[in-house]
Amino acid sequence: MAERLGTYIDDVGRPSRKVLIIRMGKTHVRIRMETGSGKFQQEETRVPKEKILDDGGAAYEAWARNPRLATYIGLDGYPIALIEIKRAYKSVYKVRFLRRDGWSLQIEDVSPKDVIWDSGLGWKNLGSKRQEEIWQQHERMRNEQALDSPGIKINQSNSAGLKISYIRVSSTDQNPARQRELIGPVDKEFFESVSAGGHAPRQQLNACIDYLRAGDTVVVASIDRLARSIVDLRAIVDRILEKDATITFLKEHITFSAHAHDPRQTLMFSILGAFAEFERAIIRERQAEGIAHAKARGVYKGRKKALTKEQLTHIHQWQQEGLTQKEIATRLDVHRTTIYRALKETPAPI
Repeated sequence: MAERLGTYIDDVGRPSRKVLIIRMGKTHVRIRMETGSGKFQQEETRVPKEKILDDGGAAYEAWARNPRLATYIGLDGYPIALIEIKRAYKSVYKVRFLRRDGWSLQIEDVSPKDVIWDSGLGWKNLGSKRQEEIWQQHERMRNEQALDSPGIKINQSNSAGLKISYIRVSSTDQNPARQRELIGPVDKEFFESVSAGGHAPRQQLNACIDYLRAGDTVVVASIDRLARSIVDLRAIVDRILEKDATITFLKEHITFSAHAHDPRQTLMFSILGAFAEFERAIIRERQAEGIAHAKARGVYKGRKKALTKEQLTHIHQWQQEGLTQKEIATRLDVHRTTIYRALKETPAPI
C-alpha cells in the first residue's frame, strides 16, 4: 500500500514538515513526523485537521527549496510580488519586496493570508514579461498614492500591530466556535455575551477599543456581530479609526483603516455615512409620528426624567465636596453626560 504523505503547517503558517498520514478524521489527523533523513518517527501524533495539507508533501518540498522566499498575492489571489521573509509571527510577517532594481531595503508588514510559502515559485512562474507589467503597475500606484510598497493591503505602521478579535454571542446564538473558526488565530480576544435585541452596555466592546494601539487590527466575523444599526456601526468604526487602528469584517470582505489609500474604502465609508444619516432621519420621523399619535390620544407624558430632585441635590453637594463628574456618574450609575447636563441646566440649591 502506497504511503500517504502530507505537509504539516506550523503555528505561523509555514509548511515546515513532511508527514506520513496514518488516519484522517473529521477534526483531527494522526500523523508521523519526518525525521529529516527521509524516514518517519515511530510514534504517532494527533494534530488538528487544519494543520495538515493532504498534498503528498508538495507544499513542504516547495518551501524547502528556499525557506526565506515566498510569493505575495493580491486581492484576486494571483501573484503580485516576490518577497523575502525576515520574521514570521501568527498575525504578521516582516518582509522585504523584490523590485525591478533589486531588493527593497525597507522591511514591511504583510498579512499571513496574503503569503504563499513556495520559495517564490508563484512569482517566478509568471515569466519576465508579466513580472515587468506588474512592476510598472506598482510604480504607477506608488506615484499616484505616494506609497512605498507594491501592495495596497500592506500595513504601513511603524511596528507590527496586534490581531485582535471581537466575538459576540446572544441568547439565540450561544456558540462562538463558528466565529473563532472564521477569524483564526489572534493575539487577543474580547468575548461578549448579550441578550438578543438588548441595549445593555457592551463592556467588552468598549474594553476592546480602549485596548487598541496604533497599528492594531480588530477582526470581526460579520457586521451584525459588532453593530446594532448603521448609525451604531459608523460610530464604532469612527472610534477605532481614531485609535489609528484597522477593522476588518470577514463575511462582508470590508476593511476600514486609518491609513488606507484605497479609493474603495473612501467610497464605502461615504456610503456608510449617508445610510447612517438616512437611518437617523427615519428614526426621528417615527419618533415624531409616535409622539403625535400619543398626544392625539391624550396619553403622551413626555420623556421620563433621568434624575430625581433628590439626586440633583446630591450631584451639587458632591461637586462642592470635590468629586469629579465621572465619580458622580459612577455613584448614580448614569452616563457622565447626564451629570454634565444636570449641572449645566439645574441651578445649585441655595
